[in-house]
Amino acid sequence: MHHILLNKITPHLRPLHIDSLRHTDISQFEKNLIQEKGIAPTPCAVIALCFEENQQLKTTFILRPTYEGTHSGQIAFVGGKKDVTDNSLVETALRECYEELGIILKESQLLGALPDVYIPPSHSLVTPFVAFLAKKPVYEPNAREVEKILELNFTDFQDPKNQQVQDIRISSGKVLKLPCFVIEGYTIWGATARMMQSFIQLMG
Repeated sequence: MHHILLNKITPHLRPLHIDSLRHTDISQFEKNLIQEKGIAPTPCAVIALCFEENQQLKTTFILRPTYEGTHSGQIAFVGGKKDVTDNSLVETALRECYEELGIILKESQLLGALPDVYIPPSHSLVTPFVAFLAKKPVYEPNAREVEKILELNFTDFQDPKNQQVQDIRISSGKVLKLPCFVIEGYTIWGATARMMQSFIQLMG
């Protein structure tokens, strides 16, 4: 069963409650970028929401609506910025999951955290948590936050033919050759692709 495989990676995930600004595992290059900004990055949290369906491990993604912003129209994990009312990034992740998808998660359903990802355009430091649900979730998406829900097979991310490099237009308008996943006609790139690459490496 796929949940057994997920349990195997749990010891390799980071603890749930950790001060990412002090204990982040981003690269020295990214640390230098943050230092050049002169201010601390915005703490954010997302959830790689996993469940099993028809003996396939699936992960939930959302397609962001088109708007005037850095992450307009991108495919992402559910999540967002830490609010002043959040006591931890775990609270941020659980709150965002409810606000965006209408799913009430318990902290016990979070297995741990993947390595942090720094996003230069928004000067954000994102902590990605991994959650596992015993069955397919029932969604009540917030239309302002979610244009579409995608449930993608984890094995498709492991398939080398879906791991590509494409010309992608970033928020500044520049077109760059970037690594990405192309699955079911959708292109997953940027921070979300980096998080999935970390996830794949842990799963083996």
